[in-house]
Amino acid sequence: MIVKSSLAIGLFLTNHLEGSILFLHLINMNKKTLTLLLLIVVFFAPAFSQSKSPLKKLYAYKQASVSGVKSSVTQENQKTKQSETYSYWFYLVFPRSEEMLVTEIWLSGKKFAVKSEPVNELPVKKINYTDPSGNSSVVIVPFTKNAVLLTYPVGESNDPAAMSKYFSDLISTYELVITYYWKGKKFYRVAKKITVLEPEVRV
Repeated sequence: MIVKSSLAIGLFLTNHLEGSILFLHLINMNKKTLTLLLLIVVFFAPAFSQSKSPLKKLYAYKQASVSGVKSSVTQENQKTKQSETYSYWFYLVFPRSEEMLVTEIWLSGKKFAVKSEPVNELPVKKINYTDPSGNSSVVIVPFTKNAVLLTYPVGESNDPAAMSKYFSDLISTYELVITYYWKGKKFYRVAKKITVLEPEVRV
C-alpha cells in the first residue's frame, strides 16, 4: 500500500510539474509574441501613416469660351451635336511641406497631357462675364495657408495606356480622374462632375 501511494504521489507531482512547465512555456511564448507584435507596429507605423495621400481638396472647373482661348479642349455637346470649346482649371490643395507631381488628366474617359504651376496669389477669382458692368467676380479657390497647385489639360494624349479594370471603372464613372505621385507612390483623385462656370464672352 505504501508503494502504491508513493507511486500515486510521484505521478501526481510529475503531472503537476509538467503542467507548470507547459504553463510557464505558454506565458513565455505569449510574451515573445506580444513583444514581436509591438516591434512590428513600431517599425511599420511610419509606413502606414504615410500610405494616405495628404491631398486635402480638389477644386475642378470648366468654362465655355470662344475660339482662340488658350489651354482649351474641344468637347462635343451631346444635345446639339455641335462642338463646344472649354477651358479647364483644376486646383489641388495640400500642405506646403509636401510635393506632388500630376502626370495624367482623364476627361470623360479620354487621356490628356498635363501642365501644372503653383498658385501664389489667393483667393483665386474669375470675372463674371454675365454681369454687364464687368466688375463682379466669383471666388473659385478661397484663401488657405496650404499650397495650391493649378493643373490643366494641354492636349489629348495619343499614348496607349494599359489599364486595370479598377482604373477602367474609374474613368468610365467619373468625368475627371487625375493621376498624381506623392513620395513615389501613385494616387488618383476624382470628380463625379466638373463645376461649370458662366461662359466667357469676349468682344
